[in-house]
Amino acid sequence: MRLTELVSDDSSSAGAPDQGDSGFLRGSIERVVHFQEDSGQCVLEVLLNNGKERLLVGGHAADVHPGQSVEIKLSESSVPGAGVRQASRLKADWPSSEKALRKFLRSGALPGVEGHLATVLARAFPSRELPEILEHAPARLLQVPGIGPQKRQRISRGWREFRDRHELADFLFREGLPLSWARTLSRRSSAAEVIESLRERPYDLAREQGLDFEIIDAFALRQGHAADSLPRLRTGLHHLLNEFCQQGHCACPEEKLLSQAAETLSAPVDLLDEALEMEILAGAFLLEDIAGVPCVYPRGIWELEREVAAQLRAFRERPAPWGWVDSPKFLQWAQHLLNIRLAPLQKEAIETALSSPLTVITGGPGTGKTTLIRSLVTILQAQFARFALCTPTGRAAQRLEEATAVPATTIHRLLRYNGLTGAFHFRRGNPLNVDLVLVDEVSMVDLELMSRLLEALPPHAALVLVGDADQIPSIGAGSVLQSLIASGVFSTVRLTEIFRQSHESRIRLNARRINEGLMPLEDDDGDFHYLPVRGVEESKKVLLDLVTRVIPGQYGIRDPSQFQILVPLNKGALGAQRLNEELQQALGPTARPPAAGGGLETVAGFGQSFRGGDKVMVTRNDYGKGVFNGDIGFIQAIDHRARKVEVHFDARSVVFHFEELGNLTLAYAISVHKAQGSEYRAVIVLLHREHLPLAQRHLIYTAVTRGKEQVFLVADPDALRIAVASDENSRRWQKLTELLKQ
Repeated sequence: MRLTELVSDDSSSAGAPDQGDSGFLRGSIERVVHFQEDSGQCVLEVLLNNGKERLLVGGHAADVHPGQSVEIKLSESSVPGAGVRQASRLKADWPSSEKALRKFLRSGALPGVEGHLATVLARAFPSRELPEILEHAPARLLQVPGIGPQKRQRISRGWREFRDRHELADFLFREGLPLSWARTLSRRSSAAEVIESLRERPYDLAREQGLDFEIIDAFALRQGHAADSLPRLRTGLHHLLNEFCQQGHCACPEEKLLSQAAETLSAPVDLLDEALEMEILAGAFLLEDIAGVPCVYPRGIWELEREVAAQLRAFRERPAPWGWVDSPKFLQWAQHLLNIRLAPLQKEAIETALSSPLTVITGGPGTGKTTLIRSLVTILQAQFARFALCTPTGRAAQRLEEATAVPATTIHRLLRYNGLTGAFHFRRGNPLNVDLVLVDEVSMVDLELMSRLLEALPPHAALVLVGDADQIPSIGAGSVLQSLIASGVFSTVRLTEIFRQSHESRIRLNARRINEGLMPLEDDDGDFHYLPVRGVEESKKVLLDLVTRVIPGQYGIRDPSQFQILVPLNKGALGAQRLNEELQQALGPTARPPAAGGGLETVAGFGQSFRGGDKVMVTRNDYGKGVFNGDIGFIQAIDHRARKVEVHFDARSVVFHFEELGNLTLAYAISVHKAQGSEYRAVIVLLHREHLPLAQRHLIYTAVTRGKEQVFLVADPDALRIAVASDENSRRWQKLTELLKQ
């Protein structure tokens, strides 16, 4: 059997290159420096067949491994001596020598065939014969000393997995489909069966496996599937409803869903009505009124919303857990111990928390939420109560722990979430051993996470929820905090007095104006600076001047960890991704010089490149390393030999191996959602027309309230006026408020 060749062709030609073409370089892959799973973009270290010259080559391929033979046609724009040479075409094939085969097998290309077994197998058979033997005569493996029936089965199983993965990856690559689908789809059946399903029933497969609709739709239409087929329309409705719910809604108005589907899918409304009815009859969708408007729910969210409502309503039947506490006495004692003086509303909030099974405390930045939490914690400690402090994010948990001197953790970690299985250790039937749980930054908690927390509480435990109801709601479905307050059936205290900034603070004043739908004041006095700009280039120019000259020079904030650029979106000309690339080039190692000896090394991975001194952010919680989603640090050193990056966070350094670089992203600019729960001495908030309609009132309010000392609002006046006037995205389609009143 001849291994099917994996052909890369950036010129969109599907044909194999001319074997006699002198423009091709031939060699073997020494190392896969980088491989992007979705696109097949790769950087390979290649040893040419002359045995002397090595090249770093960038291109695209379906599946590459060390040891494979490779043929490369360099692009005409590829410049000798310019680091990574770009290939217009590259073709990877089976290893051509014993040494290359050993490298290939030891890389884990054939699952289960590694280490000593890889060496034995490479020595036993000529490299080019091995695929035929594995495919048609596996019994010959038993002739090799050291390979018995069990090892033969392991080798055969590894070969079948590799062959199937390779065949499917080759198909996906040629069709322009994400290569990452190979891992998902190969779990369910053989490559031949998956390919047949993709060709014959792509829409059904997309729904079963959660494949991207837009990608599968373009593929299916190329394959000749009808644009008005019911499978396409049903899958399209799922896609549009899920997209709407990913904006935080629990349901979509029926009329809006059908109207958008007619436009997006170019389909007649009568056929879409039929497709929608089929989904409702199948139980995938549910139709229910929200404030008198017929809305379409995905079944999962419909069930979740009712479960959370029932869990919260149950608190109304619980007795007050702390009725025996003499609140005034302990309040006086706590103030004396902490050397503070609580305001009347802070005292009311603490007394409410000590006398109610469920308490909601809300207030903007600087209204004393953290101080009252410290006081409440002090009282609970004096009573030897079992309590837990938690937040939705690791960064917020770290801040809460620093402020209270009491351990705080994420909700996921409190419930002992298992990232491999997706299960929670503490759940219904195995509750937490606590008398009270306090959740800070609760505006970020969505329906699903709230449900997990509620079902893990023992029947006697009290719950205290603290957050700013005026901030943007959770990224996930629902607006739990806002619904609790709007329902009016739970004990709620709203803090209004500002302590953090002076009463003359422009940050406070303009945050309130924005929250009320008014434009911020345009003068440049004090701690809030509104800088009107027009166009992308002027925005970038002002932004760069602020970070390189104004903030460090005029305001003395030179530590780049103490100021942050905030934008509404990740994508676009003024999105976080593009800005990070440009700011990386503009600022270079001046952001934070790398450690001595760290040099200005560069490493590419997962669609981005990192350099010594770069400001980076963690995108995923890693409890082993002790870093959390939203943590910001600076690259101190890049070690290509050890394949690792050293990142400095506050007072410690953390090592990330090259394969973990997907857990980091450049952080000169970040989205407002990523900044939620964090504070900085200074923030630059960038707003442009391209950020509409996502950038609305509550998002701008959330962004400007991240700044403690200075806020610079760099905004197109028209875009700002539209954003401040609109809060449509903050009013989510959900029924939790109504359900809580029942």
